[in-house]
Amino acid sequence: MDLMPAVEVIRAPLTETHLRLSAAFAEAIPHRVLAQLSANCPFAPFKTYGESPGAPGSSVTIADLAAIRPMVPARGTWQGRATMAGVEVPVLALASDATEQGALLVLVRTEDSPVAEEDLAPALGVWDLVTAHREGLRNEAAPEWLAVSRAAAAARAVAISDLGDAHGAALTALLGVLRDRSLRPCLRSAVSRGWRGR
Repeated sequence: MDLMPAVEVIRAPLTETHLRLSAAFAEAIPHRVLAQLSANCPFAPFKTYGESPGAPGSSVTIADLAAIRPMVPARGTWQGRATMAGVEVPVLALASDATEQGALLVLVRTEDSPVAEEDLAPALGVWDLVTAHREGLRNEAAPEWLAVSRAAAAARAVAISDLGDAHGAALTALLGVLRDRSLRPCLRSAVSRGWRGR
């Protein structure tokens, strides 16, 4: 088994993982898009790379992958037709159990003919190695990963705080209007008209 495709994927920066995976699989498994669902990615467990098989503006969704997941063993492959981005297309699913939660990679294929058995085992092996490598990175929590994770958490906290402040200000303004004594006759009139209208 040639391990060079896996080495090239693992060597690449994380932002290029899917590009390298696509290139590694391109010859044996022609495809138009890769979609990943794996809990061991700390930044985005769902990712896609490539051209959507559906109408312009459509995209493969997490629900598309979730529908395929039950058809694939904990570790193994499944190939057939599935709905992706609103279109029924031929797919190959690779499931790795190299992590506790598992990792699923779906290739939306350009051909209907089944992938040859001799190409399935190496493809699954590459996906297992990539998944295990990511799990190792996640468990080691290198300083740059921690910094990015902390920055993302800080940005989320600021956004939540800002939304909470905006929500509080809107509620305070509404309550101020409702508590205004000069508006009570208008409110009574509006309420009584509402009751008579029913």
